[in-house]
Amino acid sequence: MKFLVVISQLLFCCTGYGTVQWKNRSEDGPYLEQALPSITTGGKNPTLVCILRGGVVTHHVLSWYLQIKAKEIQFLVSHRENSSPTYGAGVTERFIPEVEPLSNAFTLTIGNVENSDEGTYYCAIWFSYKYIFGEGTVVRVQVFKDTQRPQMTILGPSLMEIQLHRSAAFLCHAAKFSPNALRIKWQLNNQSSQYRPYTYPALQTSIGTFDQTSEMTIPAALWDQGAEVTCILEHETGVQRLSTRAIKKQRACKPERFSNDGMKNATTETEGNLASFGGMPPLS
Repeated sequence: MKFLVVISQLLFCCTGYGTVQWKNRSEDGPYLEQALPSITTGGKNPTLVCILRGGVVTHHVLSWYLQIKAKEIQFLVSHRENSSPTYGAGVTERFIPEVEPLSNAFTLTIGNVENSDEGTYYCAIWFSYKYIFGEGTVVRVQVFKDTQRPQMTILGPSLMEIQLHRSAAFLCHAAKFSPNALRIKWQLNNQSSQYRPYTYPALQTSIGTFDQTSEMTIPAALWDQGAEVTCILEHETGVQRLSTRAIKKQRACKPERFSNDGMKNATTETEGNLASFGGMPPLS
């Protein structure tokens, strides 16, 4: 059976016949979150974490798959709580799966990781006659870490767009980060947004880092009512959140910065920079 794996902010399901079905997180049923988009390791024993939402981890068969570049996805191992794991062809017991019921998660530890273990690892469960996959975690094996934290900016919307088109577009820009595995997510009033964003491909800079931008548009009426728009960056170096909401009288933006634990640590009001945005942010 062949599976086509596409890295996306959406989850997808493969049926027993090999077809691909997209599954949005807003739909009913369980979904999987992989804690980090990438892990850089220097030949140790990295552990990948997969969290199950909307279900109980001990009720499912839990699996791990590996995709190396553009090759077909490879089955590594599957298991259930209190049972022996089943390994794929040629896969050794260096790959150690475990269940963590208290955190409703399951993990995969790669023992004595080798260069040949590099690739994208996907967790999966079997549910309602199809596989549900996580978002994928890239494993990189190298002695020296070259990780750099993204520099984050959120921009938008322009007054002209609001007045002429009755829509409000926002851009979330991540600059000078490494490695290039990055997830950009949006929330509206602290909940997953029903308005589907578009994330542009990452661009490599002249100094070897990466820039990436994501865009989301909402009705202007929501923005006028004081909706809070939040961009979330998930990177190997940590999670960052940046929020903005309109100041009704001036239709400016009120950006709010949050620390990695989600606590508000600074608030600044501006009448020009964010609200007058009318194009792509400058790339470094």
